[in-house]
Amino acid sequence: MQPAPSGLVAALVQLWARIYTVGLPHGARQRRLDQITSDLWEHYEDRRLDGISPALINVEALERAARGVFADLLWRFQLEGPQMQLNFPLQRGGGFCLLILVGAIMLNISADGYDAAAPGFDGELRRLAEITDWQVQVYTVLQVLAGIGMIGGACLVYVYLSNYARVQALLASVALAGAGLLALVTSAFYMVTAELADEYVLAAPERAESVLVTARGSMLMMSALIGPTILLLAIAVLGFAAITGRHHLVPRWLGFVAGGVSLVIPALVIAVAAGADTTSWILSIIGLLLMLMWLVVAGGWLLLGGSRVDASPGLQTPGIASSSV
Repeated sequence: MQPAPSGLVAALVQLWARIYTVGLPHGARQRRLDQITSDLWEHYEDRRLDGISPALINVEALERAARGVFADLLWRFQLEGPQMQLNFPLQRGGGFCLLILVGAIMLNISADGYDAAAPGFDGELRRLAEITDWQVQVYTVLQVLAGIGMIGGACLVYVYLSNYARVQALLASVALAGAGLLALVTSAFYMVTAELADEYVLAAPERAESVLVTARGSMLMMSALIGPTILLLAIAVLGFAAITGRHHLVPRWLGFVAGGVSLVIPALVIAVAAGADTTSWILSIIGLLLMLMWLVVAGGWLLLGGSRVDASPGLQTPGIASSSV
């Protein structure tokens, strides 16, 4: 077997493989981990021979891993077949996921803390370069975990809410999963920009300008992803709020929060699509605060088991026991 590639991205991919193979027989799990290691080695070696820079190879590897999350989970379900049993309180699990989203949203938005405007970008890049490597790695890992958490949370919340409104729960969950994928892409751009910042500080004068332009392009891409991520999160929260409010799963007074989010979504669309003015961004911030408020209150309410159980058939049991597909 080929040795595992070194680096943060390779370690994250292997960590994800270890997470979704937990509980498998040792032989089956080890074969999967060996396969992932071999695939990583071949990808890195082939791209290195093609003359691709290490930063771009890392982005490609992370992008491949993000696209393969659903396939990995499906592989796990198919492997275990009817032997797999799930038994957990969905209401509390859904509440926990909503609370986790608060941290994930704040972490993803905080990535856009640098001014990518051409004047003064040199100073911004040097400020980024001053961050130590371990801090960049920790922040990138947290961003990746936030993205994976959004995708996993979308699946769990859908399972919980699909009993009440299947189509609406599906649309909201897809929006949340989409936000998770964008968060993973944002983490890749952040990591690349941080590497370019270090390279810029050490680069010779004749190369510094090209590194500066490349880093600015990477940061602009990262900044451009924040708006669509917030928009998808707003759509997801609005969908979840509509379902939980209609079936009295959360306090009724949270309805005004959901209404506020729905009013702010047009401002978010304008801000994302048209490079909006100050008013639109102020409304966007208000919408973000309302989203966070709804997630904290609704998540805590469900986690503590304070919601009433809907009287509809099939909704009396707070947990499920199901087999795989």
